[in-house]
Amino acid sequence: MSESYDEKKENIKKTALQVFARYGYYKTTMDDIAEGVGIKKNSLYYYFPNKESLFEEILREESEKMFNNVKEEVSKIESVEKKIRMFFREFHCYGRKNKQNYSISIDKMIEFGQVVDEYFNEYYNVVLQMLKEILDEGSQSGELKKIDTEKTASTMLKFISSYQREEIRKNRKQSFETFDFEKMENEVEGLLSMIINGIK
Repeated sequence: MSESYDEKKENIKKTALQVFARYGYYKTTMDDIAEGVGIKKNSLYYYFPNKESLFEEILREESEKMFNNVKEEVSKIESVEKKIRMFFREFHCYGRKNKQNYSISIDKMIEFGQVVDEYFNEYYNVVLQMLKEILDEGSQSGELKKIDTEKTASTMLKFISSYQREEIRKNRKQSFETFDFEKMENEVEGLLSMIINGIK
């Protein structure tokens, strides 16, 4: 029984993600993806006009899953402080929880992050808005000080992200399997404690 259009497209995206993980975004070609899927490159263009559109669709779907997961977990909590901690924990742990799906090096993950930063700034804005809403809730309820929530959210994201990226950069030759996520999670918790104590 032949695959439907949607089934074939999903198979292409799943295979492409594995190819991107193996070669990195920049070195991966449509030929590599077509070979991985087991079809001719001309057939691949029937589903995606280029590598960029294919990567973007994968990114959008993965981001939507991640955002929905974070919203669901945060919505279960009443304390704003705990919501902030859960927010960063879930974003930080998403890749770790799903690492078994991909055989990817830290080096390739850094490259993906650079591509996302360069072409898909809208995702940062979504994350920023989610954190701002949590801070708005805390500021309005009195659990947090009266603060500029947008500026505070932006500062928190940049500070925590910079730390995480530096830790990952220092271990760029490792794989997800050998990277010490627990150490980084504990240090992020410590950084968050300092920030939260300052705005409570």
